[in-house]
Amino acid sequence: MRNTLYYLLLVSLSIALYAPIFLSNGWVIGHDGAGHLFKIHKLMECGWKPWIEDWYAGFPLLRFYPPASYIVAAFFGKIFGNEVRGYAATLMLTSFIGAASLHIFLRKTGRESYIPPVLFIPSPWIISVAYIEGNFPRANSIYLMPLFMLSVLFMGNEKRDGYIIMAAMALSAVMLFHYSVLILFALVPVILMWENIKTLNFVRNLIKVGGICLLLTGFWYIPFLIDVTWVHFWSVTQHEWLYRIYSVPPERFLAPSFLPILVLILLFSVLATLRGTITKRALFLIFGLIYLSTGYYSPTPWLNSFPLLRLIPPYRWLDAVPFLAAVLAGDALRNISSIYKKLLIGAIATLLLSEVILTNFPTVGNPSQETIELAHFLKTENSTGWRFFIDGGTSEHSYLPALTGKPTLNGWYHEGNPVDTQMTGMMYLLSTKSPASSLYLKAYSVKYYISSDPSWKPDGYQSVKKIGKYNIYRSNVSFVKPVNTLLVGNFYELPFEYAYMKKLPSNLSGFKTIIYAQIPSKEDEEKLRKFLNNGGVLIWVPQNNGTLFGIRAELAEIHNDELSSMEFNVSRFARFSYKNKPWYGPLFERGTPLIMHGRRVLLGYLKTGNGKIYLVGANLLYHIAYTNSSYELSVLRSLLPEGEEASYRIIRYGDGTITLKLSAQGRTVIRVSETYYPYWRASLDGKPVNILQDKRTGLILVPIENGTHTLILKFRDPFVSLRTYSAFFWFLMTGALLTELRREKVKIRLKTP
Repeated sequence: MRNTLYYLLLVSLSIALYAPIFLSNGWVIGHDGAGHLFKIHKLMECGWKPWIEDWYAGFPLLRFYPPASYIVAAFFGKIFGNEVRGYAATLMLTSFIGAASLHIFLRKTGRESYIPPVLFIPSPWIISVAYIEGNFPRANSIYLMPLFMLSVLFMGNEKRDGYIIMAAMALSAVMLFHYSVLILFALVPVILMWENIKTLNFVRNLIKVGGICLLLTGFWYIPFLIDVTWVHFWSVTQHEWLYRIYSVPPERFLAPSFLPILVLILLFSVLATLRGTITKRALFLIFGLIYLSTGYYSPTPWLNSFPLLRLIPPYRWLDAVPFLAAVLAGDALRNISSIYKKLLIGAIATLLLSEVILTNFPTVGNPSQETIELAHFLKTENSTGWRFFIDGGTSEHSYLPALTGKPTLNGWYHEGNPVDTQMTGMMYLLSTKSPASSLYLKAYSVKYYISSDPSWKPDGYQSVKKIGKYNIYRSNVSFVKPVNTLLVGNFYELPFEYAYMKKLPSNLSGFKTIIYAQIPSKEDEEKLRKFLNNGGVLIWVPQNNGTLFGIRAELAEIHNDELSSMEFNVSRFARFSYKNKPWYGPLFERGTPLIMHGRRVLLGYLKTGNGKIYLVGANLLYHIAYTNSSYELSVLRSLLPEGEEASYRIIRYGDGTITLKLSAQGRTVIRVSETYYPYWRASLDGKPVNILQDKRTGLILVPIENGTHTLILKFRDPFVSLRTYSAFFWFLMTGALLTELRREKVKIRLKTP
């Protein structure tokens, strides 16, 4: 009866703590919460689709984020009516499970087991993660750390199959709630519970548990590990500004929001030390993790740059502190027989925590009226095949697709964005107000560009409306666009349309022009020869000494006063100097000259087969980008032949399926405004056709022939069936666990006289 009442107390605390979210009509939760709410909304709306259109230029939903938090929240959201309630109910569940697991863990390790779990649920650090940061999956995983530790304890102490299955299922659940915390979670038991895990029994159980976990979690971890090259993890120590932001300044520990917690830890430590019941390793871990959390501000900032450590933002080392503080509290109250003394100490601790919670307790916000008006404006647009983009967008804006029914180029959490690298480049161009920025916006089919800056707009965009801080600009955009020029080799950001690939593809069909910015291999020479024989235009821009088709390029010092031309006004060329030092670049001995440098060719051409080769020396592409010379750019663009035109009509546009009606006036390559991913499959008039990736934008390229065609693009995730297998094993393990527990109960009854 006492345990039942105690668990009811834990349930009541969990419900009370997250009732403000459950009862709220808002959806702005902390910094990140709206982004998580959208994922829950999407699962509730149409289930777990492998590919969705709502964020970025399309992305794989939950490929790079463990799905458990979202699936549980979507389940509760269906029951309680909306995603906000599902969000809150999940936190209520995990906080209760964590507290109950902590109670059992403390009891089995001989510590006081009733007071610490009550303090664990309203831990200010976890509340700050759930409410202020709004990091929904991470808050759930911190709550589940005691469950992780209890499972490790079972693996070290138990030989009964029921407990091993229970440990495996619990560990699998934690793994599916969050993956990056697993490094931290694994570190703590190695130090805190070394006696338990160094045993042969633990090793045997680890093998069993590992096998079961693979069956239960493989549906997510196997695709994640195979596709890990598409993940854009930040190494937090790589950029000083990032490292500084993610590190905790030491003075923050003395702030009113943290000082009571630190005082509480010290009080429990002193009390446990005086009573001789302290676990010194727990205290060592707490202050070791606090030290790691200071990162950039610590005396040893290099420490966080070690492998694995650099993957964890420094402040997240504090995620283990609530559990370890509970362990210290259990130490301090160990073997105190008087319930009144325990309650007195618990009351003092509760008052200290309450001071933090009551003075810093955040609320769930509502979006501003102007954001609601913006959502209404976008929702009334009936056309399809376009996106909107909010420059400087926050998590709040990532929820707008749920309100508008329209996809956005914004999203939340860069790791899930396959075009993150390309969009980062676009953001830089926007921040510098570069003319090239509009090329990216239009490539991503951004019809509405929304900014708080009324003084500037990208080229080709016109102001249509102002709603509060939102300046709305519109442009005519195409979901499909012919791209006739391919840049291969070194990349240069130049303000005209071209696709880019690091290596020359095997199929060059449809491209009119190739700008080849490297020294060719024999294999590439053969591909380029065929391309020229088919009437293509090759622009060779070497950076060093090299040879193409017997044409030799040799480095030389470049001087403006040695330039001459009958075709171009070379006096308009920018100065050939690099940081006030001489400029070097290749020149050619052969070719019909267009621009000479002394007696050698800087720009010339040769006819080969049915095609034409332009020889471009002096590292001119880099010179154009470095000096921002518009005249040199016009010279380069004059070498490009006119491309083919194409028209299109969208027949179907949905998650993972696109059907287009195309009409081309000649053989060309079209760029579809959809993120390339290796599992997209294309068919043209019912026949499979290979697709390519434009590395410049990250979008899909499809070669098409002259005439009218039907193009169907489908996302075929080869790992979807793993979900069914894992669901079967979850069902199987649940049945095995219930059978084993029933068997253990029978054994206990038979042994009882």
